Amino acid sequence: MTSHAYSIALMKFLPFLILLATSLSAQTVYQKEVRGVWITNVASDVLNSKEKTAAAMDYLAKSGFNVVYPVVWNKGYTLFPSATMQTLFSKDQDPFFKNQLRDPLQELIVEAHRVGMEVVPWYEFGFSSSYSDNGGHIIAAKPHWAAKDAAGGLLTKNGFEWMNPYHPEVQTFMMDIFKETIQGYDIDGVQGDDRLPANPSEGGYDAFTVNLYKAEHNGASPPSNHLDYPWLQWRANKLTNFLGRLYRMTKRENPNIMVSMAPSVYGWGFEQYLQDMPSWVDSSYVDFISPQFYRRDMSSYTALINAAVGPTVNSTGGYIKPAHRKKLFPGMVSFASGVFTPPNMVRSMVQRNRDYGLKGEVFFYWEGMGSRNAFLADTLKKYFYNKPAVLPGRTDLWRPPALILNETDAAVVKTGTWTTETGVVGFQGNSLSATAASAATLTYPFTAPYAGTFDIYAFDLRFNTNATNSAKFEIFANGTTTPAVLDQRSTYTAGWQKIGQVTVANGATVQVKMLAGGVTDARSSFADGVMLLLNRKLSPNTTVPIVLPNDAEEVPQSATLLPVYPNPFTQNATISFELKTQEVVSLYVYDVLGKKVATLLDRIVLGDGKHEIPFQSHTLPNGVYIYQLSTAETVKSGKMTVLR
Repeated sequence: MTSHAYSIALMKFLPFLILLATSLSAQTVYQKEVRGVWITNVASDVLNSKEKTAAAMDYLAKSGFNVVYPVVWNKGYTLFPSATMQTLFSKDQDPFFKNQLRDPLQELIVEAHRVGMEVVPWYEFGFSSSYSDNGGHIIAAKPHWAAKDAAGGLLTKNGFEWMNPYHPEVQTFMMDIFKETIQGYDIDGVQGDDRLPANPSEGGYDAFTVNLYKAEHNGASPPSNHLDYPWLQWRANKLTNFLGRLYRMTKRENPNIMVSMAPSVYGWGFEQYLQDMPSWVDSSYVDFISPQFYRRDMSSYTALINAAVGPTVNSTGGYIKPAHRKKLFPGMVSFASGVFTPPNMVRSMVQRNRDYGLKGEVFFYWEGMGSRNAFLADTLKKYFYNKPAVLPGRTDLWRPPALILNETDAAVVKTGTWTTETGVVGFQGNSLSATAASAATLTYPFTAPYAGTFDIYAFDLRFNTNATNSAKFEIFANGTTTPAVLDQRSTYTAGWQKIGQVTVANGATVQVKMLAGGVTDARSSFADGVMLLLNRKLSPNTTVPIVLPNDAEEVPQSATLLPVYPNPFTQNATISFELKTQEVVSLYVYDVLGKKVATLLDRIVLGDGKHEIPFQSHTLPNGVYIYQLSTAETVKSGKMTVLR
């Protein structure tokens, strides 16, 4: 069975499984773990085609992984089309993908979410502008963005050339390209690494940063010794403050997005790249921290674990405080610089993580998972990833696999004449075709297993000279029929193509009909799989219940959300909660479709104790609404009903 066939064999039964979630959950207890893999475009071809991306996502999901970190910022280019890059540099996308008319981020999101994995875009290059390119096109266009060393030269370290991360324009630029992925894609997180927030400690000697330092030090110049500790800490604090801004911006845009960082090993990383990891964690500027514990022997690896969390399993002497250990998921190396870490060694290291109570890890990188490394992912599945898992911080199945019907499934209703195309491989096996002269139709019926907004995709085949450029679809939901058209002759549209979107209630019927007749170019229509994929960006409050272990709650109960009173109510209600410590608090109200209808608190600092927040329904229509309380480490929600 192919990897695609494996996925479809599982997922064609998903509507039934979800509807029986209670009985299923009684048998299946989900773990709360990070099981991640970095996906890069350097020394890897996994992003070079949709087929390779899809196969990789199939294999990882089958092996028990639940999150992938695709690179989106590398060598001075975004891999996705970027309006910010176009405006500033007239270079909106990495040329390789632009020439193919592809958006590899969107393609990977679809394939990963299809199999139930979360997607966290990874800004690999961070504040670096280029590699061995004298600053590249960014510094050529914005020379005042260049970071400088003590000699006044372009800041360069290990071949990487750097922008000045203390300059407000550079910070705004970086925030803007982060914001583009947050606003433009249905993603689950964002991640920086050893270059964000970071800067080689040899830097900070450009005119802007020197003047900033002087303004804060009574006119004194920065020390000439770049390793002077107060000078290191001053610059590190500026980078930490930037991370705080990035974190707050991310949570304002979407509180469900996880902020992850993968810095260099602390100590060395602070001295060399000004990464103050303990301050990031203590300031609650990260949800996950995956320091690069890239070692290939147990002694060295254990030493890094000990430094982070203490010298013994139950000790508290590391630089990550016990209260924050739940955020630590080590970065591990499976393959780098042409060297593989053997599966048995990886197995021992993962066991060491579990011995110290660390619930997950992230592997660098995809190329070390498959056949070239004795199928490392199979080993992880056998010994550690054999039970399903959701990310810490999730309280339900955040990314349920897609609902998929293949053209040959018994539920699909055919009229007219459809011919099996034995030489045209689709999502699973062959496809069907019907001539334009026919009145043939193919209807794919779905039942929504939960309320929410679903994106609808049709699987398009590779370029075929007989295919139409105007394949016709009709999407029926909520008593309305919406037409859709798909160009099946394009070279670049092979794979899943979005043809529509519906917002429906739990148990609602969604039908997707393909009509062979009446196409504008009189060519044949080719039918294959149709998929419904939950859009979490538009359905943040959809709940797909699962059972978690009794000790699965990693986040401390720093906030307790109390029942709204009265409930139901006509006009006025009070939302109450208790805080154990001073917290930065947000309180929003959403309708059942996930649209924000009220902001009651937005990043407001409140002290410990009980707080009562009045809410007026004003002109809101009758119905159920979700109120959501967020602190740095807690997200809680409840339901209330407006009834006039």
